[in-house]
Amino acid sequence: MKIQIRLIFDTPLFCRGSDNNTPEIRSPSIRGQLHWWFRALGYGIVEERAVFGGIKQTKASFQGHDQTLASRVIVRVADIDGTIDENARPVPHHNWSSGKTKAFAPGTECNLFLSSRLGLTSENEKKFIHALKAWLLMGTLGLRSTRAGGSFHWSVSDTPSLACPDTFGAYLSQCREVCAGTKINVDLLSETYTSVEQARVVVSDTLGSEAGHNSPLGALKPQRKTSPLRFKIIKMGEESRILAVWDGREAVTGNTQADLTGIIGLLKKQKPALGLQLADSVLAH
Repeated sequence: MKIQIRLIFDTPLFCRGSDNNTPEIRSPSIRGQLHWWFRALGYGIVEERAVFGGIKQTKASFQGHDQTLASRVIVRVADIDGTIDENARPVPHHNWSSGKTKAFAPGTECNLFLSSRLGLTSENEKKFIHALKAWLLMGTLGLRSTRAGGSFHWSVSDTPSLACPDTFGAYLSQCREVCAGTKINVDLLSETYTSVEQARVVVSDTLGSEAGHNSPLGALKPQRKTSPLRFKIIKMGEESRILAVWDGREAVTGNTQADLTGIIGLLKKQKPALGLQLADSVLAH
């Protein structure tokens, strides 16, 4: 397996480097996203270790737990071409001066190289490609990634099956095809925006964890919890729409469909720019 993908970021990319200040597009960050999607699609620990490797688990009881395995997939980033925005806002609808930080500005591009080694089986390669396509379609990168930070589109010349869809309808169709049989639910919201940043403002203006409903929008306190309701901005030419993704793995997120329905109801009343669209989506039913 050898795949080369050109990523083009449509929203600010808040991806920190080793000094925690300079923006940097890091292979481990992308690898982590691919790993997350591999699990979200329902693949198990044995398959996960066969693809991504893992350390020896002395007390575990799954196949291959008693040995350390090297990753059979190599992820490499190169040829970064972008401008650093010194005053980007992770939360764009707030005017906090303390909310400014450095980020790669929209329009930043890079090459992503993916290859296999050490005998990755054809079956596990298919599963990895499945996770890769899920991330390309529905995933983002960096800080504020669940609120559409680090949204991107892409181009690929050597793997037609991974080509970026060129219409909103085709995009949603491919998302649903990738998610078929999984606990992931996805919909493309109805509103069309002429500005990508306008769409990012809408998905960032949600509710704090005090809204209740078991924090289906994520939380920082009393302990950090990643939001199972995720967003990505999909840009087609001069038009953009919001892709909403619900992680329905109750055992992982601690949230049920009732939690999602409840929070959509609150958003509809308090944050209608987003809530009304979610209420009309398949996620609400």
